[in-house]
Amino acid sequence: MLFDCQRVLLELLDALNESVGSTDFQKLLFLYTREGEPTPSYDFVPYRFGCFSFTSYADKRRLVEQGLIEDGETWKLADKGRRIARSGEKSPLPMARFAKQYKNLRGNALVADVYQRYPYFATRSEIVGKVLPKQEDRARVESARPVKQTPGSGACPRAGRQHRPERLVHARLQHRGLTLRSATMANAEIQKSES
Repeated sequence: MLFDCQRVLLELLDALNESVGSTDFQKLLFLYTREGEPTPSYDFVPYRFGCFSFTSYADKRRLVEQGLIEDGETWKLADKGRRIARSGEKSPLPMARFAKQYKNLRGNALVADVYQRYPYFATRSEIVGKVLPKQEDRARVESARPVKQTPGSGACPRAGRQHRPERLVHARLQHRGLTLRSATMANAEIQKSES
């Protein structure tokens, strides 16, 4: 059984019709969830190379186990995954239009495009200076950086406790039948492939 968001991964890979590097795929998935979906299939956080979805990597691991995506450092559909992607009930046209729109945008140009349009997601990036040579673009990223709050400064009205994003992550992983351990293993795999 596939979750709708896992089907989005398969359909996007099918529409792109090529294997895609990890960083590029994260940016394309981010853009698709922002531009092509009324409610994003995946949540993203600012990370080492910009917008990143830990859940998409956990789903990738699951799809690899099912033989739908090939195991490796790139995102590539297996034949079985392509058949499932094409058997969906949704029209492939919106995804195909998206893939055509971003067909020639890869690497640093894609990352720069995302950073310029969504500067908040570049706030933790290790490559901002490399992909955004203009000072005004880097300044927009810097101004998008959240203001640090001291503990108990009103982030949560109950007894001054801070909101715990890990609770939300844990709940979402459980909903997909995953554990924090499997997500952590996926994270280790990501860091290995991106270094």
